Amino acid sequence: MKEDILSQMLPQAFVRSSHITAYIDTKRGYLVINAGSNTIADTFFELLIETIGSFGAVKLISEENPALILNGWLENGLPEGWELTGDYELKDPKDERVAKFKDNESENNVLGDLLEDGYWVNKLGFRYKGQFRGIIQPDLQIKSIKFMDELLAENEDVDGEDELVRFDADFALMTRSLGDFIKDLIELLKVNTES
Repeated sequence: MKEDILSQMLPQAFVRSSHITAYIDTKRGYLVINAGSNTIADTFFELLIETIGSFGAVKLISEENPALILNGWLENGLPEGWELTGDYELKDPKDERVAKFKDNESENNVLGDLLEDGYWVNKLGFRYKGQFRGIIQPDLQIKSIKFMDELLAENEDVDGEDELVRFDADFALMTRSLGDFIKDLIELLKVNTES
């Protein structure tokens, strides 16, 4: 009896469920997946393909080394409308040493010295046109997105009692901001969008 119970219950004992959100921007042709890693995003994408079939989506891949472009941003300033947040992670490709900075001034001489010594930007904190902040990585993953209060204030007049109405309004703001951001990112990082 013990073996029967173990064989029935064991498969259920270590089941972990997860929740992944995504949306398709039909206007611009983007599939945006909110996932903690490339592996999770790939799993979501594979399940989506199994469910609806192929639809011609490709990953964003830069024609140039994104780390080189991010290094240039840290040395020479970000594009118009972008700001540094002071959060950086630089990595030495030779021996994998990592230097992390939090709430750091961009004029810090240490950053310049590290870049001269051959370190590459591994994570770069940014603020995008006063709409949200996040961290960009050379593999084109965007992490830790937090929408700014100024942007969210655009929905202050939306009825807070109805959760679905509020969700729709906030979702529209979010997707508009992210759509503009992805379009800019594709241009700035010279991403090849051809399949």
